[in-house]
Amino acid sequence: GFASFLFSNNYWPVQVIYILVLLIASKALINLTDQQILIWRDDPHLWSYLAKRVPNGLGHSFLGALYFSQEDYKKAAQHYQIAVSLDKLEYSSINRAAIAFLKTGSLDDALNIYNSVIVNQLNIKIPYSYIYYNIGLIYARKGLVHDAEKWLLMVGPDSPEELARAHEILSLIQTLSIDQLMNAVSVYPFYEKI
Repeated sequence: GFASFLFSNNYWPVQVIYILVLLIASKALINLTDQQILIWRDDPHLWSYLAKRVPNGLGHSFLGALYFSQEDYKKAAQHYQIAVSLDKLEYSSINRAAIAFLKTGSLDDALNIYNSVIVNQLNIKIPYSYIYYNIGLIYARKGLVHDAEKWLLMVGPDSPEELARAHEILSLIQTLSIDQLMNAVSVYPFYEKI
């Protein structure tokens, strides 16, 4: 093969050049690795580096996921929104930003994201029934019963648990005062799967 040809006695100058090239390449890779270790000593540094170097939303999407896993939902939402602003096709970040806002109690921010999804008819890889349920629950928690009814009635059978919850909330709307309703629905969970 190539190695036996390269290292035969007749080609000693090629052998020396080959070994020198290997040594130079190894030294360059070792230096590069040391530099990258300084930059990428943990995940935030790795994804921050990527977010600065790559002009799409991927780095920010990964930063959002990292902060989400650390339950720092405010930072997660910020990075998911940056990812979406850089890459309009970063649909998974749209849903994740809305969920991060829900977890921080920023219902209006989550509502704005969901309304944008619906108005622009975006495919965010989850059935719209989950979005309708979350929007309806947001309105119910705010005491806006007519808006809550409108959205909860749109929840379909493609999300059976949310459909059941939507009907429970709709029955509460019919029987409770607004203050009682807002208190009662505070225990209902949002759809938060990402």
